[in-house]
Amino acid sequence: MIRLNLSVLFSAMVAHVKPLNCRSVSTCLNGKTYFHSSSTAMSYSRIDAYNEWYSKFVREGVSEPRESIETIISHVLAKGLPPPHHDHDLSKKEQEHLESLCECRMARMPLQYIIGEWQFRRLNLKLYPPVFIPRPETETLVEIILERLSKKSDTINVLEIGCGSGAISLALAQENSKVVCTAIDQCKLACQVARKNSSALKLSDRVNILWAKLTEEGEIIDCCSKYKLVDGLPKKIDIVVSNPPYIPRPDVFNLQPEILLYEDLRAIDGGKDGLEVVLPLIKFASTLLKPCTTSDDGGKLFIEVDPIHPALLRNWLCGEENSKLQLLLKYVHLDLFGKERFVEIVKV
Repeated sequence: MIRLNLSVLFSAMVAHVKPLNCRSVSTCLNGKTYFHSSSTAMSYSRIDAYNEWYSKFVREGVSEPRESIETIISHVLAKGLPPPHHDHDLSKKEQEHLESLCECRMARMPLQYIIGEWQFRRLNLKLYPPVFIPRPETETLVEIILERLSKKSDTINVLEIGCGSGAISLALAQENSKVVCTAIDQCKLACQVARKNSSALKLSDRVNILWAKLTEEGEIIDCCSKYKLVDGLPKKIDIVVSNPPYIPRPDVFNLQPEILLYEDLRAIDGGKDGLEVVLPLIKFASTLLKPCTTSDDGGKLFIEVDPIHPALLRNWLCGEENSKLQLLLKYVHLDLFGKERFVEIVKV
């Protein structure tokens, strides 16, 4: 099985992270309990809050300070920042709530965890730490897959490996009514969050979430029984998709504190070269993807990767020992920043 000494890795990472200015992190998750300031102003408007906390975020080096304070104010007040000449004072409860969430942001907690939800394409997803936060780049991956599926008229069986909050599977199912997804993740909380999102979006009948993991031998293991998972998966798959951990381990140390301190490192750390999970994933996909026929171009595997990986994967698949997989890296797609981010591998 793929193993990671998280305690050793986390200790090393902490040494690289700047000490945080935080009076109380535990009180602020999703605004359920609040930090109480010892200096609550008698009169405190939304613009006052914006100016005060924007300045603090900038001074403390918080990333995206403007977006941070605007998002928090909008969440607390259920409305956007008012025009300069149309403002009113915050109630004591609103001020305490806002200050509690801003303290969390000062401690580098990601905005997605602070407000407990985030947008992904047309979806509004619930998010809780340490469940992996879907990135804007991954929306491009969904767009690529939807384009490939647009001409299919029959039911489309999709398998997602490492689903996190369910963003990819739920977006595919919502935007294409022919899609039926099976999504797995090794994090039990991630599966619970994905099921909650699926239920809220009324997609539970077409998105099945399984608590399972991929082994380094390229097998799927049911995390409940610890046996090879067979019954829970379709016999043949049209699409396998994954945004696996692909960041090379040396680069993990350079990630932002928001990632290192709060997100599940198992969803980020791809091992020495970033391919520790990607290669077993490819091996497993080769056993389930539909073969190419005269009337069908075969099953496809879509993976989000590091920009250094497409060339490495093409050479790996061309190796004599991997010819039995019957897979061909056919396309490399660019992300929003023009980097080679997604590989499309087809069954031949």
